[in-house]
Amino acid sequence: MLKALIESQPEISYIEARTRLMAEANPKNTDVAAAISSTRNKLKNRLAALNNSYHNEEHCEEVADRTKKFLDNLANPDLFTDREKKLLVETAIRHDDEHAGKNYRQLVPNVQGAGMSNEEWSALLAIDDLKDELKQEDMEFIESHILATTFGQGAALIEKTFPNSLELQEKLKRQYSPKTTSERLLALADVGAFRNGYDKWLKISFNLVKEQGNIPENIDVWIKNNESFVLLYLKPLLESIKDTFKPEFYLKLTKELQDIMDGLQSLKTIDSPQRADYINKLEALKK
Repeated sequence: MLKALIESQPEISYIEARTRLMAEANPKNTDVAAAISSTRNKLKNRLAALNNSYHNEEHCEEVADRTKKFLDNLANPDLFTDREKKLLVETAIRHDDEHAGKNYRQLVPNVQGAGMSNEEWSALLAIDDLKDELKQEDMEFIESHILATTFGQGAALIEKTFPNSLELQEKLKRQYSPKTTSERLLALADVGAFRNGYDKWLKISFNLVKEQGNIPENIDVWIKNNESFVLLYLKPLLESIKDTFKPEFYLKLTKELQDIMDGLQSLKTIDSPQRADYINKLEALKK
């Protein structure tokens, strides 16, 4: 129904579209596993079609795997119900469904849902897939958690990035953010590539730069950007749910995050072989 709705009303808002979809809901069963199974092929086909360097099927699967690992290491295993855990993992693999490959889907021409953010579009796809399978509160759980993974579209950053266009600011601003413990857990899983180790994290970081097309002026700007991301977003996010995890697991996460900071520090050394390698990779992205 969603694709037909967008084709007939390409300028429809997110709120109106989700309201229309919810109104059509007619769940056949309330079993989460059955709902996932019945809709899995549609989702997998869409994820497999993603050609983005970063927001692709591999990323979605890694976020789901990190979410499972986080849930396996809760200080209180009963913090979430079994149903919520299943829904959270399902949300993780759906959170970047049909991602446009740019931060602002609203500025990408010729994509369905072009007036919506990537997260809003992914949430609509989830609602459309599951509206005849799950209860409304389940769909709202998935929706709110997908929207909570929104990053970089808050008012302050949008106003700084687009200072000369109030119209553009209003088009791009989104007020979504992770507020509940489960939303913060998912948001951390989304940006938790530091768990892959420093070398793979560097590769993933460059894939994101390549996808965005916003190439830093030089390696030192790239290093500074990543240090700021770790210190101003990643670390505070992790600390905000510190007590959610087993103490030994939390210490492991902080060690993995520190390894990234140490690696970035080493890249500042002028005679570092890795620095020269990544200077060349940055230059290659500019061509």
